[in-house]
Amino acid sequence: MRYHKAFAATFLLTALSQQTAFADPVISGEFGLSAGASILTNADEGGGEVDDEPSHSFAVDGSVSVAFSDWIATVDAYAMDRDDKGLDFNDFAPGRFASLGLHLGRDFGPYYVGAFVGRNYFQGVDNENNGRSRHGDIFGIEAAYDVSETIVAYGHVGDAEMDVDGGDTAFDGMFWRLGAAVEVNDRMDASIEFEGGESDDIFEDPGDSGDYFVVTLAGEYQLSERLIGTVSLSRMSIHANDEESGKDTQIMVGLRVPFGAAQRERGNLSTSYRPGLAAAWAEALD
Repeated sequence: MRYHKAFAATFLLTALSQQTAFADPVISGEFGLSAGASILTNADEGGGEVDDEPSHSFAVDGSVSVAFSDWIATVDAYAMDRDDKGLDFNDFAPGRFASLGLHLGRDFGPYYVGAFVGRNYFQGVDNENNGRSRHGDIFGIEAAYDVSETIVAYGHVGDAEMDVDGGDTAFDGMFWRLGAAVEVNDRMDASIEFEGGESDDIFEDPGDSGDYFVVTLAGEYQLSERLIGTVSLSRMSIHANDEESGKDTQIMVGLRVPFGAAQRERGNLSTSYRPGLAAAWAEALD
């Protein structure tokens, strides 16, 4: 964690030290709403496999970026609520989670290199109303590369500390993401992402290990200059000690509204909420 903190601090100090060379800032951003269904499976060692019917899901996200010369700073946020159907999350599956992040990076021609800090919000055992009562911090580095005029590859790697139950249940370890976005034609974009994380020394209990892996397919269609339709399908697998597992599938359809200097482009390097979601799943599997 110290390395990523130092890297983020170095980027910030370097940017501030070069402020005399900055051009006028350019502000851009986006706001999104989506709805859909989540299909959740909890297969714990004691209770066998439990499948839930699809739950209604609602998500809101947004970001604001300020570009100055080759530097760009971004604040982004994401939150999802799922219908829990009256079930307690730690008896089945997490229903509410969110993320908030700050990114700072620089363009070097076709390359982008940066750092990020963020916070995940998720459910915990003291969570009588099934809200987002717990939070944890993430830090890391990120990069992107314009492979061609229509293809962008991107990724990040970081550390996460997500304590659910006072040191009894947690996600504490590294996570990563790799993805590629393709401009299919003058109105349509598509992307594929892979994300994973591993907590070696604590998950369901101290001394236990756990991990997660996610595949996400997404598409967008530009309906007008300031209105973009979105669709996505993600499949998250969570494993605890090779004995218990969960599956978290999300199917979402929505709209995205860019503002400021932003047009069709989307922010690929958004702050991940999944280390916190994995921590909440650890409690549900315990």
